[in-house]
Amino acid sequence: MCHNLRMTTILLIDDEKMITAPLAQQLRQSGYRVIVAHDGRTGLEMSRSENPDLVILDVLMPEMDGWEVCKAIRQDNPVPILMLTALGDEIDRILGLELGADDYITKPFSTRELRARIRALLRRVELDRAGQPQKTAEFRVGQIRLNVDTRQAYKGSEPLTLRYKEFELLSLL
Repeated sequence: MCHNLRMTTILLIDDEKMITAPLAQQLRQSGYRVIVAHDGRTGLEMSRSENPDLVILDVLMPEMDGWEVCKAIRQDNPVPILMLTALGDEIDRILGLELGADDYITKPFSTRELRARIRALLRRVELDRAGQPQKTAEFRVGQIRLNVDTRQAYKGSEPLTLRYKEFELLSLL
């Protein structure tokens, strides 16, 4: 899958390596760039540094649970979040969606259905972007250079790590 002339990146946050390894491989075979975090805190950091196009998030994890990660990501990033968890009670599904998840799938799951839901979420993002005015791919704000297509920022030749909202604010200047 290509997304603005770059590979679509999926961040998979789940502590169960028996799930992440085969799932990441299947998603890579489907054409996605997949990055994996095995705990919530690392996943949150990667959501900020890697700027994924979609996040697949488990709930029951060490360091920081998926509920907290979902809330924290949603504070400054509109990236689609798909909860993938063993918690299948109605109250858990409702909580996940209320905290900011865009979709919710319970384990065990069908990888075909998961891939279809991923495609649907990414289609919605593309449709939303299609209605927005086109931005110039790269521009400068003082000594800072921003590339809107790759969402990268540089001071001189040094890359900067910016949160989603920080990048958006700079791109509005």
